[in-house]
Amino acid sequence: MSSHSEETSPVLIRRAHVLIIGDEVLRGRTRDANLALCARMLMYDGIPVEGCRILPDDVKRISSEIADLMSPETLLITTGGLGPTDDDMTTQAVADAIGLELVENELAAKLVREQYESRGEPVPGVALTQARLPDGAEPVRNPVGIAPGVLLATPDLRIVCLPGVPAEMEATLPLALEELRKQGLVDSSSATGGPGSFSLLRTWGVRESALYERFAGSARAEGCSLAFLPRRGMVDILVRGERRQTLAATMAGELGAHFYGSDPELSLYGALGRALVERSLTISVAESCTAGMLGALLTAEPGSSAWFEGGVISYSNSIKHGVLGVSEQSLAAHGAVSRAVVEEMARGVALLTRSDVAISISGIAGPDGGTPDKPIGTVWIGVTGPGFLVSRRGFFRGDRSSVREAAAVNATGLACSCLEGAERCLLEGWPEESGS
Repeated sequence: MSSHSEETSPVLIRRAHVLIIGDEVLRGRTRDANLALCARMLMYDGIPVEGCRILPDDVKRISSEIADLMSPETLLITTGGLGPTDDDMTTQAVADAIGLELVENELAAKLVREQYESRGEPVPGVALTQARLPDGAEPVRNPVGIAPGVLLATPDLRIVCLPGVPAEMEATLPLALEELRKQGLVDSSSATGGPGSFSLLRTWGVRESALYERFAGSARAEGCSLAFLPRRGMVDILVRGERRQTLAATMAGELGAHFYGSDPELSLYGALGRALVERSLTISVAESCTAGMLGALLTAEPGSSAWFEGGVISYSNSIKHGVLGVSEQSLAAHGAVSRAVVEEMARGVALLTRSDVAISISGIAGPDGGTPDKPIGTVWIGVTGPGFLVSRRGFFRGDRSSVREAAAVNATGLACSCLEGAERCLLEGWPEESGS
């Protein structure tokens, strides 16, 4: 006979479904970034996203979709529609789907007021409409915006409503997941060695297909499974199975310079910052084709002021020569996209900013400017630091944005590798070319 505690134990969440809400997405005014962010964060909790629907700002349509999908084993995540205007309808749709009233939530009102007060602004009356939640719902603090998230867990429904702005969604979802763990609705064994647990390998500069070809056979031999979570220029690998730790250690060794950590909270840019702090070093950047992108990514890291000195956007040859000291002879003989030039750019910005380490990037991002010798996607990267000067040439596929992002990722990864003393590269197209 079952005990009382067994009879009342909650049904665990086994899957997720995402509802992206907003006319602006359906009409092409905004590109959705929330699905990928949600899927990545949920994967770490062992919750696969099994579907996604994009819905207009229509309360009846949203309510109907929620009612159609709700199940105690399904986590419904909505993004968008939590603001104070007439087209923000998510909380009303949730209430309608399960027959609840919207009520003033004191904690939600407090969270809204605190956000305005922290900015030294008066609280508009309309802002407090964001504190009206379905009866029984809990507000979830939004660390970077005004509208609180909403969490509602009933015997038949588990739903988390999140802001539509990606930065706000990304900051709010972890807090909602933590509350679901506290309520016993998420299998915490995913993080503590149970059947759903995994080992994480974070990589840069190697395509998903290459990683699969290299490691799929080893995983099968060890009785493990691999899941790949790709992003621009980076792939996270989740290793599951009883021998996951042994396999992950072997894979990390084979990845060499392309493995940068196992902490899901530490980005590649943060890993570089940590490596600099550990060595009491500072860094600067000289960017041509990326035009400040790398500097922006590095300084987005909290605490970057302790290790980032500054940068130069040396888009033209005149700036490369006049500001960074690149010789006219190198520019004339080799062109701006060359080993000689990126090495001189790196030395020049290190001297200019008095940094210990410097990264330089010069490439052809397209859509034009390529030649037979230097096709579109050709990028040279230089890294200099105490006792080393390394340069690498990469060939990156895709449009202009893709090439620029790949260049920033690979430049950061190369800098991490240099600091760790590991220069071995697996990626085809990265020859062992280094200066002295």
